[in-house]
Amino acid sequence: MISLLVYTDTDGIINEIRLSEPPYLISRLNVPLSGIFNDAEKERFNDILTGIRGTNIEDLPIFTLKDKGLPIRLHISAVGKRKIVFGIDDDSFLQISENTTMKRLLRDLVSAFNISSGEIQMLDKDMVQMNFEQIQMLNNRLVNTERVLQRERAKLQVLNKELNNRLVKDALTGLVSRYQYRAEIEHTIASAPNERGIFVFIDIDDFKKVNDTHGHQIGDMYLIEFANRLQAIPIEGSVKMRISGDEFGFFAHRITGDVKDEMAHMWELIRSHILFGPIKTEGGDIPLSVSAGMACYGEDTTDIYDLIEYADFAMYIAKRSGKNQYAVFDLEDYEKTKEEKNQALGRI
Repeated sequence: MISLLVYTDTDGIINEIRLSEPPYLISRLNVPLSGIFNDAEKERFNDILTGIRGTNIEDLPIFTLKDKGLPIRLHISAVGKRKIVFGIDDDSFLQISENTTMKRLLRDLVSAFNISSGEIQMLDKDMVQMNFEQIQMLNNRLVNTERVLQRERAKLQVLNKELNNRLVKDALTGLVSRYQYRAEIEHTIASAPNERGIFVFIDIDDFKKVNDTHGHQIGDMYLIEFANRLQAIPIEGSVKMRISGDEFGFFAHRITGDVKDEMAHMWELIRSHILFGPIKTEGGDIPLSVSAGMACYGEDTTDIYDLIEYADFAMYIAKRSGKNQYAVFDLEDYEKTKEEKNQALGRI
């Protein structure tokens, strides 16, 4: 939970910090509070600061924190010649809005600010202190209730762990499942977001013939052995997945060499660890060939969905070119093919 409670002068210069969570969010006095927001929003903040009025919880304006890029809701009140600025991150605000108890606490807190804004100038020092203590008490209750909710969410996560594990792994092959592989790729990229990675989209050539000729039980054995061979490819930290029935893939991050050379190396790994011979089943030895498409995170795109689509397109090119080979994504070919499809649809 991100929150703040500070005093500023009429120009928005911080002169007292009562709450900053996390502590480094606001750590200096005598600097403009607007400095924690995106540059484009500083003028709007200053305009609101000079035009204060009582605000209900549904109307709290949203600003974006410069360092974190997160939205935060603000309430600003006048206390004599100073301003009280209270803020809470938008995610917590939305959770509060959905929880009756926390919403009531926040409404009480905002009401206390509004009372301060309209009446505090007529109160003596003791009343001012009492009024502020009421605000601080309500804010503490809000924070404590948020902590209770966090503990309850943690319990819920434990209860859902078994279900999540079932969704993570493909039941037949043990590879990362179709429901989870995008999240696994995102998690891998997050460990080194500025590094490049290669996504390899693999389609087993003519797998339908295996099922039609030998039956689904042999077909499953075939897929299991294929997955075992895929797992054996020695790329540290790679994500290996089953995308659909006969479509598989893997993602390798932290690519340091020339991308085309790295892709050629990955195809050689596929040849040596997957395509080294037929798959042995109870129905006999069944030949194996695959078509693969490759796209590069950090060069072709930085969007996970586009990365997968681009590699899928390259796989389609490999299959169209004769199967049992790989193709590298080419943006010009992709856009040309996409335009041809759009024109064909327009003629229907």
